[in-house]
Amino acid sequence: MAQSRYRKISTLGSRLTSLASVALVLLVAGLAALALMAGRSLQNEVRSSVGFVVLMDSDAPDANINGVKTALMGHRGVENFTYTSAEDILESESDAMGYDVASMTDGNPYSSEFAVRVRPAYAVPDSVGVMAAFFGELPGVADIEAETAVIEGVDRAMHRATLILAGAAAVLLLVALALISNTVSLSIYSRRFIIHTMTVSYTHLRAHETRSNL
Repeated sequence: MAQSRYRKISTLGSRLTSLASVALVLLVAGLAALALMAGRSLQNEVRSSVGFVVLMDSDAPDANINGVKTALMGHRGVENFTYTSAEDILESESDAMGYDVASMTDGNPYSSEFAVRVRPAYAVPDSVGVMAAFFGELPGVADIEAETAVIEGVDRAMHRATLILAGAAAVLLLVALALISNTVSLSIYSRRFIIHTMTVSYTHLRAHETRSNL
């Protein structure tokens, strides 16, 4: 009786341990999946905020500025843009530094610019590079400052995180399968005597039915 009770307690403990282990593995796998989804969401958010800056010549006429505005409004890859004149930039920088920048540099050292935000579908280095090259050829444009380095850094980090989480998820899945298999084996082992008794009884019953039919 004592051995039977000890065997039942031991089997129950093994089952509980296996179930707890499987639950923990599945929980960690779920957290890894949530982390991957959060990373994807962050990547999309960063992509939606990147773009490039169109720097105009200091002596660019209004016709060239209006031409760049028209080109930006007509391009399907542009989400939105903000135009800042050289005078506004000078005033902002002077307020930030606490003195008149123009008086220190004998004039306004800044030029007007367009801060452009691209659509998420175009927020990849190749697309941003093509768009920057296109707008860089427009009349009156002095330079283009593209944020391709930010996109490349986010993509590299996300790629590494995806590989790590995918590898961890695969390992956890194998561990979960092994634990489930172990739990099933323990359950079968704990009932081996019952299974054996049922098998013998079924065999005797079939033999008795066969003799009765004869």
